[in-house]
Amino acid sequence: MRSITSIYLCCLFIIPLCISEKKLFINNIATCKGFNNGSLDWSEISYSRDPVKNMYTFTIELTIHKEVSKNFGMEFNLWKCDSEGNLDSCEYFLKEKKDFHICDYLLDEDQFWSVFVMRFVPPLVCPIKPGVYKAINVPFDCEYCLILPIDKPIVRSRLFGYDNNQTISCVDIELSFGSEKRG
Repeated sequence: MRSITSIYLCCLFIIPLCISEKKLFINNIATCKGFNNGSLDWSEISYSRDPVKNMYTFTIELTIHKEVSKNFGMEFNLWKCDSEGNLDSCEYFLKEKKDFHICDYLLDEDQFWSVFVMRFVPPLVCPIKPGVYKAINVPFDCEYCLILPIDKPIVRSRLFGYDNNQTISCVDIELSFGSEKRG
């Protein structure tokens, strides 16, 4: 399960940022519409893009309202859609089942997610205590990236967070590939 989660995170966040033949644009990163009862809120998500390098820097603020146990889990859904992004045109690219072992490898060093996780102040350690956690100007170093075979220009993702079996977070992400940002 760990390797599938790692592959998903790499496909979603790292590899698309590094595709030299295509430009990546982030159209949306936001809490899922209609989801408002989570104990983990993505209260600030901002990013900037260096158009010359086609690289992004992220700043993320997480607000934890209630302690998140060591049974923290995640689930991912990834769709590829046509250039208009119509839901009717979307097809599943990856559906990852719940992984409740995130805490076992969250702080592993020399992983592609390490630069992201290690930037949080205070540090993210399980169980995650209530409070505000910020990761500021998280860079993406893409020298080791591979090319992701994307045949459709819009990629949508939904990330769920769980504590035990209760949903505590939901984030929607939309990426587009092309010469200019969509919408």
